[in-house]
Amino acid sequence: MKFIAFALSLLIFGLVQGNTMLKEGTVIRDAEIESILKSYIDPIFQQAKLNTKDLNLILVVNSESNAAATLNTTIILNTGFLLNTSSLNEVVGVLAHEVGHIEGRHVVRSVGAMENAQRISILGAAAGIALGVLTQRLDLGTALAIGSSISSIYGYLKYSRAEEAAADQAAVRYLNGLCWPADGLISFFRKLLGQELLSTSLQDPYIRSHPLTRDRMNAIERQIQSSCQKPFPVKMVDHYHLMRIKLEAFLLPPASVIKKYNTQETLNQYARAIAFYRQGYLDKAIDLLIKIKEAYPEPAYIDELMGQIYYENGKIDLSIENYKRAVKKMPHLFLFQFGLAQSLVAKNTTDTLKEAEQILEKLKKEEPNNISVWQFLSVVYGRQKQMGAMALALAEKEILLQNWEEADQQAKRALHFLKPGSVLYLRAQDLQIETKRETTKRTQKL
Repeated sequence: MKFIAFALSLLIFGLVQGNTMLKEGTVIRDAEIESILKSYIDPIFQQAKLNTKDLNLILVVNSESNAAATLNTTIILNTGFLLNTSSLNEVVGVLAHEVGHIEGRHVVRSVGAMENAQRISILGAAAGIALGVLTQRLDLGTALAIGSSISSIYGYLKYSRAEEAAADQAAVRYLNGLCWPADGLISFFRKLLGQELLSTSLQDPYIRSHPLTRDRMNAIERQIQSSCQKPFPVKMVDHYHLMRIKLEAFLLPPASVIKKYNTQETLNQYARAIAFYRQGYLDKAIDLLIKIKEAYPEPAYIDELMGQIYYENGKIDLSIENYKRAVKKMPHLFLFQFGLAQSLVAKNTTDTLKEAEQILEKLKKEEPNNISVWQFLSVVYGRQKQMGAMALALAEKEILLQNWEEADQQAKRALHFLKPGSVLYLRAQDLQIETKRETTKRTQKL
């Protein structure tokens, strides 16, 4: 399992050891938690007649209880929201409500109605988040910049009461179609009711963008009475608790995690292993992970975490071994494949570089805007003396970063080395046309 933080960077949570805490506003990715959240969201998307492949899920380190549907089928969730919920019902209820905003195109209409300056600001913030999540530049100081962009989007969101009512009705409709409990929407909102009279600075941030009234609550309660509500399957509830425990294990001070999760229960031992890992007690962490692996619901995530630990500590053969086990069990997970490719590049033999190339070529199609894939591809091609392919990968990377002059130079270099008429040669020509067009636009604005 790899817990990765993106703040215009690719960070590995394990590098944040001891009592060092991730900064508020850091955007994080974790294969296991993303899979759990998508298992909740995807069925709701299907009820809303939305394409599950269009979902952009952004998880932000922030202690405030907030969540939002934004542009481009994007849902932003604060870690504080997930940790402050009391049940899976509340998580699913709020997710369904946010999907209601997406289906109703409320954000699109809100942005369209803004003053031009506001519109430019929020679109810029959204672009900043997209760049941060997808490009992963290796500079830690930009974590707060991404957090600031997300705060800007939260700040600009202010749904009307009509839009809130429509999203409520849509949420109950989705959950009714799935026969999932909708009472979590009521229990979450009940926590917020009563804050309407507080000053803005004292209100929960969710209520500032999602105005709540007693009339809304009554309407939801009436709707729920006639809806199909069956208990969630045990597996879904177990995943909810797993997600919370894992978030705490990575976000709370390690000493407090070790103290809190002090029983022999599998998930408690998992939390302790993560805490030991963060403290740098790697042997303790590995020993615990090996002990719980057979009892763990999805052992592939244990394989991945051990692969990451071994990679970070220079034990590349063991890292590759564990990543391969993880990939064999769950070959569809991008982060598993990427971790394996990273370790194969570190091994740096003719065979492992070729294997890494095959993986990365596949991953670039899955996440074409992921700069780390292009960066590692350039390294792989460079080490194999394929200078044209290396330059082309660097050109792709620089275009993502909007470094147009550097991208143009790399595209020219690619054209010099590549065979005229080949697929890569034609792609280099396309990139050069794009860089010249963008350079011309920027020159005209000056």
